[in-house]
Amino acid sequence: MSDKLYLAPNARVDWRAGYNLMAEAALDRPELSRGMTASEFASWYWIKTELVAFCRILGVSARGSKPEVAARILAELGGTQAPKATPRRPRGRMPESFSLETTIGVGWSCNPRLGKFFQSECGRTFRFNAAVRMFIHTQVGQSLAADGVVPCATDNAHDVSCVVFCQKAAASPTHTDNRMPRDVVFTENAAKPPASYSQAVRAAGLVFVSGTAPSDPVSGAFVGSTVQEQTRQCLKNIAAILDAAGTSLDNVVSVTIVLADEDDFAGMNEEYIKWFPSNPPARQGAKLPARIPGLKVSIAAIAEA
Repeated sequence: MSDKLYLAPNARVDWRAGYNLMAEAALDRPELSRGMTASEFASWYWIKTELVAFCRILGVSARGSKPEVAARILAELGGTQAPKATPRRPRGRMPESFSLETTIGVGWSCNPRLGKFFQSECGRTFRFNAAVRMFIHTQVGQSLAADGVVPCATDNAHDVSCVVFCQKAAASPTHTDNRMPRDVVFTENAAKPPASYSQAVRAAGLVFVSGTAPSDPVSGAFVGSTVQEQTRQCLKNIAAILDAAGTSLDNVVSVTIVLADEDDFAGMNEEYIKWFPSNPPARQGAKLPARIPGLKVSIAAIAEA
């Protein structure tokens, strides 16, 4: 390898990309060689790739940050003792398995086994981020449940590295499921739903009623040949479901109407307003995505529990 490095005098690269910034005109910058003095070296700007290559020529370590490498070269050119490279953080031996009582050791890394443990405790959305890594590196000697909390990072639509903490009972390592409680609602006073969905689900202080057909609760057949009759039967079924959930039509906050034929809108509305004569709930509509023989309307609702 040559003991000199050359840089094209008209090179121009954006410094933001990590390269040197030079004018289009030629510069009288000296060559990086063993014969240059420390003062000559210190008088010019060098990019790290140049410094690393020069370190190889000088036979010194190129490890460390750019200031460390430059200081090492200056020491070599000036005949002084070169500063030692920053020692790497020692890697500690990680256990094969983890629990909330496991003590964090020196030099732990955020490896896949530790990641799987946190996922089991905090949910599958767990991801290592800067805050969790800092927790691991600064809590040496503490348990993974230090102060009764376990660090957890989750992704959301607004902050990819949002940091939350899963609260843990210090006395018990058993993880409790923090999912929102939900209750399935069923009543024989409304049409029995297919296996693919429930009549309604109660959660978060609300009752979510599935799209309800104008079916007879006993026979399962559609009731009525007009859209007015079918709208009435849909709302009867919804009233029965809400009653089973401990609420009523008076607490409905949103309704979704699905019509098979848009020409039936006026007839549906004629019956609908009889059930909500004042302060009606919010409402939206849609067209039935598939033709079901005899079905003119289906209604879904959301009510306060």
